[in-house]
Amino acid sequence: MKKLILLTMLASSVMAAPSIIPQPVEMKETGGPFELTSDAVIAYADETARQPAELLATQLRSATGFNLPVVAGAKGDIVFQTLEDDSLGSEGYELRITSHVSIKAPSAPGLFYGAQTLRQLLPPEIYSPEKVSKPWKIPAVEIRDVPRFEWRGTHLDVARHFMPKEDVLRFIDTMASLKLNTFHWHLTEDQGWRIEIKKYPKLTEVGAWRDETLLGHFRDKPHQYDGKRHGGFYTQDEIREVVAYAAERHITVVPEIDMPGHMQAAIAAYPELGCTTNKAIVKREWGISTTILSPEESSIEFCKDVLTEVMDLFPSKYIHIGGDEAKKDQWEASDRIQQLREERGLKDMHEMQSWFIKQLDDFLVEHGRRLIGWDEIAEGGLAENAVVMWWRGKYGYDRGEIPKKAARDGHDVINASNSHLYFDYYQSEDEAKEPLAIGGFLPLEKVYGYDPIIPGLDDQAASHILGAQGQLWTEYMPDMEAVEYMAFPRVCALAELVWLPGGQKDYAGFLGRMKVQEKRFDAAGINHRKIDFEKPFELEVVCYNVLGIPTKGYESWEKRKKDVVNALLADAPDIIGTQEMRYRNIPDYLNQRLAPAGYASFPETTLGLPTHEDEHGAVLRGQPLEGRHWQNWLYYKTWKFEKIAGGQIPLREAKEVPWTGERSINWMALRDKVSGLEFVVMNTHWQPGPKRQQQREIEAAHMREFIESFPKDLPIIAMGDFNAHPGTPEMNALVGDGLMADAIIRGKHIDHILQRNFTVVPGSEKYEYKKRGKMKISDHPMLTIKLALPVD
Repeated sequence: MKKLILLTMLASSVMAAPSIIPQPVEMKETGGPFELTSDAVIAYADETARQPAELLATQLRSATGFNLPVVAGAKGDIVFQTLEDDSLGSEGYELRITSHVSIKAPSAPGLFYGAQTLRQLLPPEIYSPEKVSKPWKIPAVEIRDVPRFEWRGTHLDVARHFMPKEDVLRFIDTMASLKLNTFHWHLTEDQGWRIEIKKYPKLTEVGAWRDETLLGHFRDKPHQYDGKRHGGFYTQDEIREVVAYAAERHITVVPEIDMPGHMQAAIAAYPELGCTTNKAIVKREWGISTTILSPEESSIEFCKDVLTEVMDLFPSKYIHIGGDEAKKDQWEASDRIQQLREERGLKDMHEMQSWFIKQLDDFLVEHGRRLIGWDEIAEGGLAENAVVMWWRGKYGYDRGEIPKKAARDGHDVINASNSHLYFDYYQSEDEAKEPLAIGGFLPLEKVYGYDPIIPGLDDQAASHILGAQGQLWTEYMPDMEAVEYMAFPRVCALAELVWLPGGQKDYAGFLGRMKVQEKRFDAAGINHRKIDFEKPFELEVVCYNVLGIPTKGYESWEKRKKDVVNALLADAPDIIGTQEMRYRNIPDYLNQRLAPAGYASFPETTLGLPTHEDEHGAVLRGQPLEGRHWQNWLYYKTWKFEKIAGGQIPLREAKEVPWTGERSINWMALRDKVSGLEFVVMNTHWQPGPKRQQQREIEAAHMREFIESFPKDLPIIAMGDFNAHPGTPEMNALVGDGLMADAIIRGKHIDHILQRNFTVVPGSEKYEYKKRGKMKISDHPMLTIKLALPVD
């Protein structure tokens, strides 16, 4: 442990690298700075290099005031040149800065990314739209850089709230500066249709406008409205302008026209597209509409007509058709649609949707395009050429089975998981201090720690994960200022996680570079959310004794499982400890998959006990004791901590005391990815009982010996169900030494949290048992606590 702490100290003493986001794959500093002056010349050695060279001159002009000439040739202060190098792929580049700047790449995108890295090496004021008088010095570096994923995207919903063209262009500029290459433009919704379709003018005449908009949150009842007409749309000329602007920055614009659901605005404009005679209006509030396109051939023709004009505007090989949240109530209730289902030989309405999607897939393939849909398009069978955009990842919604099956079957997949990539979630647990959001909590470090490769895939299947993108749904973002606040800095974390190899990510280093990136945002006038770099180290810990036997209100453990999981996850704790898993005649408890996505457990075992492997890591499976299983589990957030050591040690037994099984202390040494702080967390089931005095003394001594084996300044948390009744000498000794917090007793069971060098966070609820949801437990309550350790 002392060696681990020393390594941490040594790592933190290394000089910080230049603040580039995303961090280059290979970089070394080579000497003194290069200074950009007004007499510098930008050159391009070949025609492919011309456009990136000219664009850099434009990007440098506003802040420097320099009108730098761009000339043909291989001589200049900044030289762009293409080269043949298969190892750089289609988007990699080399950047060398000595007495001049050399940018080389196999393609125009790579040259452009080299130029964006060059901009980030300049002082942050280079992003100012106004002239700034200062020396423009650049450190001498050698960089070789290649992105990890081909799909590095950001989604923007302009249907819930319309964003003017100028704001969209500004957003694309910021994306480009971070080397993102795909702009997923969500153009249609129940609340508004935003794209001009000349064959169907009412789509924008009627569908682009709603009479008023919901005030407050959708869950606030009764609903109230602002009484103001809202809307807007992009003409086809405006769309061509956005597409061209993005293309200059090597960003592909992928349009989304959502169908067959999320079509209420279109049906309000053309009622014959719907399934009922009920009049539809452009939706005023959020939530999922039950208004859906009819699956008649006439609706398919409408969709093909729309997509024909869309393909004329967007050269992207991918066209997104949505397919999500298509409520089928109206289909189920319609005799005509039930008749269609039978005529088409379809089993149910999921297959009806898949039939619908397949017609569009065939149509797009005929025109040389590929269909993308949200993962619901696979529920009734996946169209042959379709690409799956996986969004339902929160709390392991489907355990990733839909995208994993798609990838194994040879379909490409884009990871858009709402567990880590939905940027309409709150950025702080203190929601009162944040703008209104849809809900949930997605901190920056959780985004950064995500890996787009879905666990459980072999290399062949994993090769079908094209990449990832962040989602910005705008129910609660009325303008671009609000979008920027919710997007940045989380989009910066996204940019790095899709660019860097997973093993090279370093959250502490990323935060250091974000201090400079914030200055760039300030210079550019981007309304980013400020990072709290001085936040003290805090933990929320949950300790819970889970009996695997039915309790009142539950006929079986299987029925109770979901409520246990939801209770444990209710406050998204940093560390979860569970004890005493016991049951009879129930299959292996580990197959119940208590661990949610984003949490991992310790994989080591020194007791020789079997373990169970799944995508959350390995967990101990206790050996049978008189027909029962005893298990102690310990989980931690993988996106917040890295494990640096851990394992198990058996608790000693008194030979004079009859005892048929082994108990152990499970422990992990974790490092916080933000501050680099290390601490130990341990979990055990210490239950010798009040009559087993000798055994109790031995186990207490062993626990003390274990705790004191670590350095005195190393923080320790010991969680567990310590049933050695308060007032015993063993407990009094531990409490007296400051190792144990006060115990709370409920019935005959006692939960404790031992702590060293941690303090209770001021204002938190101290050692409070919480009953949540349907948990009807009298003798095994939950203990939650917030602990803090100041960061030096």
